[in-house]
Amino acid sequence: MGQDVYIHIPKTAGTKLRHVLMASYRSVGCSYGTAPFRRIASLGPRDLARFRRHPAVIGHESHATFRRYLGEGARYIAVLRNPVDRVISYYNHAQSHFPAYRDRKLSLLRFLEIGGPETANLQTRYLSDHGLDEAPGVEDVAQILSRIDAGRLMIGLQEHLEESLAPLGLAGWMARSAAGRLNASSFGFTRASLTEAEIAAIRTRNALDFRLYAACLERFRATRSEVMPA
Repeated sequence: MGQDVYIHIPKTAGTKLRHVLMASYRSVGCSYGTAPFRRIASLGPRDLARFRRHPAVIGHESHATFRRYLGEGARYIAVLRNPVDRVISYYNHAQSHFPAYRDRKLSLLRFLEIGGPETANLQTRYLSDHGLDEAPGVEDVAQILSRIDAGRLMIGLQEHLEESLAPLGLAGWMARSAAGRLNASSFGFTRASLTEAEIAAIRTRNALDFRLYAACLERFRATRSEVMPA
């Protein structure tokens, strides 16, 4: 079997998933911009060759970046999350951990104005052929869905994580997932604490992510109906 490549889109249960992978695979390569990890682009030839030998890898790298270094033969997997909840989680995380915001809290609307790619269709950016720097379009969503339907990209859904990732056969997933949330933020806004204007602003900035998420949720529900007894 080829390498399993987990595209860790921020705030989609990736930290918890990384812990599960480390317990389920013989070895896991990690590509992150924070120590003790290193970005895949920074690896020299010997380290890159070693990275390619891991049966599974995970990191904050786009599909385009992973594919550039690991090729088309890998099995690519990503987890999506409802875009409103993902942006709220990122907002909480930034206000809790980023020095620029930790001591100078911003309203969500102001945060969205200056938030950059992390608050604007980030899930589509991670899975498009352009990577993170170029704003995606409707055609990118269509291309991602085509890749999913062709079996070249597997999608899990955070709201249905165990069931949507069941085909991967991650040993002991249910038991390990009972350990609770990882990488949680102390700053704790939820949908219920936001105004309709704030929710609408998130939706406007993430219209493509909503299109992608809705299509993947529809495919997941169709798969569930196929296996349910008549």
